[in-house]
Amino acid sequence: FQQDQYMRTVLIGMKAAADASGVELLEANSDNKLEKETQLIDTYIARGVQAIALTPLSADGSIPAIQKAVDAGITVITFGTTVNSDLPKASITSSNIDLGNATGDAASAFLKTLAPDRKVKIATVAFKSLLPEQSDDRVNGFLDKVKDQVEVVAAQDAWLAEKAVAVASDILTANPDIELIYAANEGGTIGAAQAVKKAGLEGKVFVFGIDGTEQLANMLLDPDNVLQAVTAQQPFEVGKLALQAA
Repeated sequence: FQQDQYMRTVLIGMKAAADASGVELLEANSDNKLEKETQLIDTYIARGVQAIALTPLSADGSIPAIQKAVDAGITVITFGTTVNSDLPKASITSSNIDLGNATGDAASAFLKTLAPDRKVKIATVAFKSLLPEQSDDRVNGFLDKVKDQVEVVAAQDAWLAEKAVAVASDILTANPDIELIYAANEGGTIGAAQAVKKAGLEGKVFVFGIDGTEQLANMLLDPDNVLQAVTAQQPFEVGKLALQAA
């Protein structure tokens, strides 16, 4: 996710806090690979850093590398995601279940008007193969709010916009009776909305998602009425608080 607007804004918040406190901030991207995350932590241990702030890729798989950093006397802060351990000195996160719940509440209200007497067929676009715990919490949080109103007929992974356009387009082709798509992150939401427009299904298929960016705000304002609601976080504050905690 390091290339999306959310993570770029987190980094801006970190830089602002680092500048304000006179801290030197080093940056690195794990490229969503656990082995690279481990290598980066090893590198930072060797460089003698005093603190590491990271978004762990795995609640369990990231623990050994974090343990090495802590054993070396380094303060570890997690943000965005965390680990099943008390090794981090602080964790700055939003509740992913709450994010899903909030968008689910909006979808539930919408469905009561769209189809008060029947179940609506829907698809979910998530990132389970990337960050399973976070993805599942967002999807399940959403479904908990609409479970009596919908039937899930397709569930796919696509967290970058370009890929999500293709995946959502295939879902719509294979399931022409779908009326709603829920996407669990920024790229998925953008791609799903673009796929609906590409298929000429404005007014027939509606999108609900997670994350808040200028592009998504403009989609909400678009008179095509495809994107109905998103639930956003505060990435600048997440980055600032993570650096301040470190």
